[in-house]
Amino acid sequence: MNKINPTIHTKLHGFTIVELLIVIVVIAILAAISMAAYSGISDKANDSAVKSDFAHFIRKYELARVDSTNNQYLNPTKAMGLSFSKSAYMLNRYNFYICINPDRNQYAIGAQSKSGKSFRYSTITGKTEEVASVDQAATCIAAGTTSVDAAYAAAAVSNSNAWSSSWVN
Repeated sequence: MNKINPTIHTKLHGFTIVELLIVIVVIAILAAISMAAYSGISDKANDSAVKSDFAHFIRKYELARVDSTNNQYLNPTKAMGLSFSKSAYMLNRYNFYICINPDRNQYAIGAQSKSGKSFRYSTITGKTEEVASVDQAATCIAAGTTSVDAAYAAAAVSNSNAWSSSWVN
C-alpha cells in the first residue's frame, strides 16, 4: 500500500530515551556490585598475605633461634632472609612490629593489613589471631613484657612509606 500512496510513511523503530536510561541504570548497578566484590576480594588477599608473611617470619625466626649458640631469640637481621609482601600493608604508619622478651625467651609480632585488620602472633599462645589494633606496646605485652625498653622492639615500616628496618629484605 505504501508503494501506491507515497504520502504514508513507514514508522522507524529505535530505542526511546526511557529504555536507554534503564539500560544505563542497570549497567551502573552491575558496576557498583562488581566494585564492592573486588574490594572485598582485595582485602581478603591482603589479609592472607599478612598471615603468610607471619608464617614465613616464624619459620625463619625459629630456624635462627635453633642455629644460635644459646638457643635464644636474636635481634632480626637481613641475614635471616626475612621478607614481606610489602604491597599488602598500609604504608602511612608503622605497622609491622616485633618485640622480644629475652628473660622468658619469648617474642610477639604484630601487623596491620591494607584492609585495616590487625593481626598478632605470640609464642605464648602459639597462634596468629586477629586483634582490635596493633602497636609496639601491645606487641610487647603479648611477648610477656610491659616495657618496650626491656626487650628488643622494632617497627619494620616507617611513616615515609618505605620499609626502613635494617632487618627487612
